[in-house]
Amino acid sequence: MAVKSTDRRKEKRKSLRTRFIAMVSMLICLILMFVGYVINNQVRDQVIKQMKNKGEALAKNIAANSTEALLTGDELSLGVYVDKMSEDPSIVYAMILDDRGKVITHSDLSVKKGSAFKDLVSLRAINSDKPLIQDGYSERYGNYIDVAMPMMRDNTRIGIVRIGFSHREITEASKRLRNTIAIIACAGVLMGILTTWFLISRITRPLQQLTRGAEIVGGGNLDYRINLFSRDEIGQLANSFNKMTTKLKTAQEELIEQERLKNELHIAQQI
Repeated sequence: MAVKSTDRRKEKRKSLRTRFIAMVSMLICLILMFVGYVINNQVRDQVIKQMKNKGEALAKNIAANSTEALLTGDELSLGVYVDKMSEDPSIVYAMILDDRGKVITHSDLSVKKGSAFKDLVSLRAINSDKPLIQDGYSERYGNYIDVAMPMMRDNTRIGIVRIGFSHREITEASKRLRNTIAIIACAGVLMGILTTWFLISRITRPLQQLTRGAEIVGGGNLDYRINLFSRDEIGQLANSFNKMTTKLKTAQEELIEQERLKNELHIAQQI
């Protein structure tokens, strides 16, 4: 029975330790998930902002440099500008349109000269006389950023430069960040488990000494003392336990002495 009781106490201690570790691990996971979510959104927003700034600067530069070629009808030079832009792997399309929004040259050779795009993003780009940056989606490009820059001469729009940036770079950056956060999370959980195991062991070890002391004293050994020198609550509990054991020892000795005197008196009366 004593062995079974000890086993049950060990199971309870293990259960307490396991619960603490599970709680700490869950807390660490929740914190890292929240922090990861915030950081991922911030990084995503920053990458999008940088991409838009990059697109605006590139479109502005192309618009300024290709104005003369557009006025002189130098489509070869315009095509060179478009080809240069499309060398960037993050750019899914580049085009130069006339003042009516019709294609003069396009990075996709299957798009014919004079074609006009009727989608909402294109219509807004065509109808704007100011730089315009939009978020769009198509089955071909997925999510993308469209940058439209008007080509101006004497305050009159003579053409439009349009560049489309894929969200692939944003998605890849987010994926890399998520992988990094996952690695950090695993390391954090592991460190949390080890730290919790160490701390709980430091807490449960004195409790085990108290439990063992109670078992020994309960078995009749009132000379046993618990040697805990910590100044925390557990140390105070051990000190109180030792005082209680001392009082029990004194009470037992007094009881034995009383019984001895009683027996001697009884013998004396019989004589």
